[in-house]
Amino acid sequence: MLQPGERYRWQGAGPQFDPATGQPQFDHAMAAEMVGKYVLVGITYYADKDTAVHEHPTGHKQCHGDVVRVSEQEGIVMRLRHSGQEYVFPPDFRSLQKAEPGEYTLRSTKEVVLNPDYVCTWCVHGQGNRQQWDAI
Repeated sequence: MLQPGERYRWQGAGPQFDPATGQPQFDHAMAAEMVGKYVLVGITYYADKDTAVHEHPTGHKQCHGDVVRVSEQEGIVMRLRHSGQEYVFPPDFRSLQKAEPGEYTLRSTKEVVLNPDYVCTWCVHGQGNRQQWDAI
């Protein structure tokens, strides 16, 4: 469950994580590169933190927008193209991949997204974390 004021919580370990904080090492070069990029995002929800990613998801969501700013404290701030609303994702670049040029069709709305710069996916575990992501 997220604590008041928390936007996200990290889970993981390894060389890309800071052992003191348990958070991913922030990539300043990637942060600078991301500003102005068009990103297609896929989010998959799971019932709780112990659900494996190959087990039954409880929902899916897709969105797309332009990155307006990135910081270690605030995260990746994206302006959604369908609403103009700003939305914040954790400042973790491991889920981002350069997108192949072309058309991407959103499952839920059948909207066609043309030539995003990046695609990324997130898995959200637990209902306490879901409310933050549901605002999209």
